[in-house]
Amino acid sequence: RVKQGEKIRVGVAGSLVLDILPVLGEQTEAEDIMAEGKLTEASGVKLYLGGEVGNMGLALQHLGADPVLISKIGDDMIGDVVRLLMEKEGADARVKRLEGCRSTVSIALAIPGRDKSTIHSRGASQQFVADDLSDEILENLDWLHFGYPTTMKSLYENDGEELLKLLEKAEKHGVKVSLDTSLPDLKAEAGQVDWRRILPKILPHVEIFLPSAEESMFLFHREYYQKLMKEHRGQDLMEVLKEEEIEQIAEQSLAYGVGAVLIKCGKKGMYLRTRETFGPSEAWRGRSLWQEPYPIKQLISTTGAGDTAIAGFLQSYFKERTPEQALKMAAFTASLCIESYDTVSKIKKFEEMERIAYLR
Repeated sequence: RVKQGEKIRVGVAGSLVLDILPVLGEQTEAEDIMAEGKLTEASGVKLYLGGEVGNMGLALQHLGADPVLISKIGDDMIGDVVRLLMEKEGADARVKRLEGCRSTVSIALAIPGRDKSTIHSRGASQQFVADDLSDEILENLDWLHFGYPTTMKSLYENDGEELLKLLEKAEKHGVKVSLDTSLPDLKAEAGQVDWRRILPKILPHVEIFLPSAEESMFLFHREYYQKLMKEHRGQDLMEVLKEEEIEQIAEQSLAYGVGAVLIKCGKKGMYLRTRETFGPSEAWRGRSLWQEPYPIKQLISTTGAGDTAIAGFLQSYFKERTPEQALKMAAFTASLCIESYDTVSKIKKFEEMERIAYLR
């Protein structure tokens, strides 16, 4: 539907979160936060939009795309703040307010030198259904990026019946889909879902699949993932997982029908695997590529790094860059997120990002 050189019309739908992040001092220790009766000073508190719609959608906008942001908020003060932040960003937001429902919110603790810990309250944006993508919206899109069905009961219940309906609806309108996931709390209901019954049904309708390595293990090899979590409690699983295991999951994704899979691997970088028939040019077909992380000056917060990496990758793909350039842009975009307390403030127009990163 899109002619070469035309601007891709992108919708970003799914999870939308108000992220609250205290700015902690360099000397703050994890023990300080958890100590009973102790006051820990913060130099400020950051409020920004998170979730797939907030992180990835606004990152795309900063890169020069004009995304349509599609989600839900509750009828509470958190929802009011979300709308104010959307207006501040100048976003084309199609955000419904649900009466009698709370908005989705997270409190992230980013202790200097450590990965973040998050307290998350699910709300309106986790009640997404296929009908939230109207025919009017889909008729004006070329591409839909959807985030975090793994935490949405409305989409994963009944073996993913509603998620399949959503994907088929986009397909009917000629809209290609990229799909991202998140790792649910294994003790919660979402953590009990067996995605091995859902994946074979939904992945044939997905052009690009973008899970993290840890999410991939949960989705494809649930028992093995639980075993690793038990044996390596508190340890970064990227120090445990082998590259061959990650590559095997990519092969499984292709076998289920996706055009390409990009697996985010934290400190190991990213792994891209594509089908022989995928992409706008020969450069994209039948590729198997690893990308190292982009060097960072200071780790401030990893919140949203995976989502911003996706924005850099997809915008590169839309602009018909090579997979090597797309992966480098993804890594660079993620590094800017990691170096800031929010997710998108350091991200600039795509061509300027290319000049800064010396990609071309």
